[in-house]
Formats: sequence, C-alpha cells, structure tokens
Amino acid sequence: MKDQFNEDIDPLIKVYKPIERQEMMLSKAGYKVEKGTLIYDSKQFIEVYDPNEDIIDGLLRKVVFIFDGTGTIFEKLTVTETPLKPDYTKEKKIF
Repeated sequence: MKDQFNEDIDPLIKVYKPIERQEMMLSKAGYKVEKGTLIYDSKQFIEVYDPNEDIIDGLLRKVVFIFDGTGTIFEKLTVTETPLKPDYTKEKKIF
C-alpha cells in the first residue's frame, strides 16, 4: 500500500522508520523526546510530548512509540499522566 501521508504532516501522526529517523523528525518539529527501554522485554521506546501545549486539565498528554528489535514501530500509544509537582518542603531528620 502506498503511503498516503505527505512528508510535512505532523510527525505524531506520521510513522517514520527506523527509530532514529522518528526521533529526529519529532525533535525537529519541536517535541520533547525521551528514549527508554521496557523492563520486561527490552524493547526500545520513545515518549513524545509538547511541553508548551500538552497539559490539559492538569494532565500531561504523551505519545509513546514502542519499537521492536529491528527498529520498526511495534506499537503506538497515547498516554495521559499527572505531571509531578515539585515538593520544596524540607525533610525532618529523625535520630
């Protein structure tokens, strides 16, 4: 099947192969990209979000691309999480 998307479409919609190209296209588009590895089966993944726009009602929206061992996208997920709020209170030391 011929690719129906143009190259200039939002990289969160368009899937690029391999993982390095996907990461580069997302970074160029201004998204924050964080790489990691799944603990249970060692698949690589990247979490992608726009820190300026993706907080809605106190929740952070992320898109997660999970890659198989060959660099091909295995799964694409949309994740919503509550951002961590820094706690500036000092801990009391108990002796």
